[in-house]
Formats: sequence, structure tokens, C-alpha cells
Amino acid sequence: MGKSISARKITRGNGNLAEELISDASALGLGNVEFENCVPKGSLNASVAAAEIHLVPQLPEGAEFAIPRSFFPIMSSGRPFICAALPDSPLGGPARKSEAFVITPLSESKQFADRISELLNDPEAQGIMGKMVGTMMSKTWLVIPI
Repeated sequence: MGKSISARKITRGNGNLAEELISDASALGLGNVEFENCVPKGSLNASVAAAEIHLVPQLPEGAEFAIPRSFFPIMSSGRPFICAALPDSPLGGPARKSEAFVITPLSESKQFADRISELLNDPEAQGIMGKMVGTMMSKTWLVIPI
């Protein structure tokens, strides 16, 4: 593994797992993990673009047929991201077709953490992946502003 890094993890929203995640982070003494409310629609683009990388965990219950709703705003930001998802899920196809983002198996939390560390320690890779994300978004999906 590379050098030690200092990072801040922001989780936004008040979904079904919010209380459990807050409790777990507190119990583990994770002082660099912050929980915030969703941002207003007018602030979404700036909020998403402010991150160096994005983490997209996919719940197993929807992994076979759904893409997380955060996927498209993250893709639009042109920032690299790492997904924890099933390889044959709807996220697996785009991951195999490009190097725009990294996908790790849902059950491999260590592999997910290792990919985070590797990417945070490699600004050049972040830039390359960010450009690939933008290219993939413009070539693969039609985006209609709402």
C-alpha cells in the first residue's frame, strides 16, 4: 500500500441507513467521517464537483437491476469514482467498457478501501479517470437538463 493519507469522507442524505452509519462511525472513532443533509438542487453541481473522488456503494437488494441515483450526477461532475457493486450489475457493464471508474465486489470492503487509498495517493490517475468519466458520460448517455 502507498503512503498514509489524510482524507475527509462526507456522506449526504438521511436514508434508511443514516442512523446506523452515524452510530458505526462514532463507535469506530472515525473523526474524519461527516454526515450532512442533502444539498438543495441549486447547489448539487457545485457540491458534487467539490469532491476529489466519489464512493458509490450499491446495496445488494437493488444491485441486479438498478443504478444508484448518485451515479449520474457523479458522472456529470467529471470526477473519478469507486463503486462497490456486483460485477454483473448495471454498473459492471460500464466499468468493463471503460477505465472511467473502478468497481469492487460488494463483499470486499478491504479491496474497496485499498482502491480508495490508491486513488487518493495518485492525483495523475484521478485526472485521467475524471476525463474518462466525462468522455464516457457524453458518449454513452444523453443528458437532458431538468
